[in-house]
Amino acid sequence: ALDVRLTGFGNYDARFFATIKAKWYKLLETRKLRYPGTVAIDFVLHADGRITELKVHENTITNAGARGIQEYCCRESINGSAPFERWPDVMRQKLKTDSINCRITFHYIIR
Repeated sequence: ALDVRLTGFGNYDARFFATIKAKWYKLLETRKLRYPGTVAIDFVLHADGRITELKVHENTITNAGARGIQEYCCRESINGSAPFERWPDVMRQKLKTDSINCRITFHYIIR
């Protein structure tokens, strides 16, 4: 599960997250062993679709072997999906900036 809030522009946000989610699921398919926890990733999204300053804010995965692998899947699902589409002009005007700080929290819920 993803916990996300981005720009407030629903159509843009939906496409942005659909891209990341598809990449995350694809990466997870290659790693069958998963452990519960969350990984929160911070980054800066620029109006031209670039991502910078990507870093792990939090990782609560307790299994040492899985911790790095699951964190990698989260980081790569964002970084490997960039660059994203450019912001529409109306979005840039309303946000009054050319970049925003973002956080995506990935939840590993094992059932």
